[in-house]
Amino acid sequence: MAIPTDTVYGLVADALNERSVKRIYELKRRPPDKPLVLFVKDLAEAQKFAEFSEDALKLALKFWPGPLTLIVKAKPYAPKTLVTPKGTIGLRIPNDSVVMALLDIAKMPLASTSANLSGMPPAKDSTEVRHQMPQQPDYVINGVAGGKPPSTVIDFSQEQPVILRKGPISIPQIENTIGKEVKLSKHLDLRIFFVCTGNIYRSKMAELILKDLLPKDLHGKVLVRSGGLHAPHGIPIPEDVRILLREIGIHAPDDSHAHQINEADIEWADIIYCMEQRHLEKLREYEGGHKAKLLNSHDIPDPLGHSLPFIRLVRDGICRILKNEIVPYIIRKFDE
Repeated sequence: MAIPTDTVYGLVADALNERSVKRIYELKRRPPDKPLVLFVKDLAEAQKFAEFSEDALKLALKFWPGPLTLIVKAKPYAPKTLVTPKGTIGLRIPNDSVVMALLDIAKMPLASTSANLSGMPPAKDSTEVRHQMPQQPDYVINGVAGGKPPSTVIDFSQEQPVILRKGPISIPQIENTIGKEVKLSKHLDLRIFFVCTGNIYRSKMAELILKDLLPKDLHGKVLVRSGGLHAPHGIPIPEDVRILLREIGIHAPDDSHAHQINEADIEWADIIYCMEQRHLEKLREYEGGHKAKLLNSHDIPDPLGHSLPFIRLVRDGICRILKNEIVPYIIRKFDE
């Protein structure tokens, strides 16, 4: 059956019926080594099928129902067709009335996955499902999915949690909730965005300095941009900035200019570092503002209108934070 969910259209079947689960694999042309996710009606039911660590339980309590899939150790009662060779299972409680009604009617958990051929973009409505899948599901409930990206997937089966798929629940949200750092699966990138007021001094220097400090093996894995809340869009960065960057061996590209942050930037970023508390508070007004955090425990002063020695002090302060705190934090994200 194909149904709308809070994220994308999904294929669901009786998780306890091996033939029904096999049918989903056939419809998607999905490799047998890629397990499906178990939809459950509540946390109590989830705990019947899986063991929850303290950290996994914290996330479940905060973000379920919602776009979060937890990979945890399966219990003996878990549907065998959904358990991996490592003995893990993925679970989610969708924040969607159609799915929850179906779970209530079926009186059983549902095996689930996105309604699309493997390797193709997830379908967002019933028309896309019918168009994309040569073999039609037995039933397609007409409608439109919630429109959010596919759920964040995080693996709690090992000592340090690992994000397997980025999604609507951000890295800062996860780390703030469990009180510890998470790692990224080796196939993922990390997108850092710096924000200040005008994007001609602080955030622009932070962007260029971080790019210079990153280890070569993380080039292409860590993407860095910057913007300003009130940036004079397209204005070249001041010559003072170029001079101060050259002092530490960094040559700003000729096309370095101010950029006004927008919703696409916020959506693009995984973590947004703000220079001042007021920047953080402003970003929190936007959807996706939960990705924002302060670069430092106190505001980094705005150099606009100040002398070269003052701007140099600001540069050195940003450089010290990036070198001593941010770069090690980023490296830990990709440690094997």
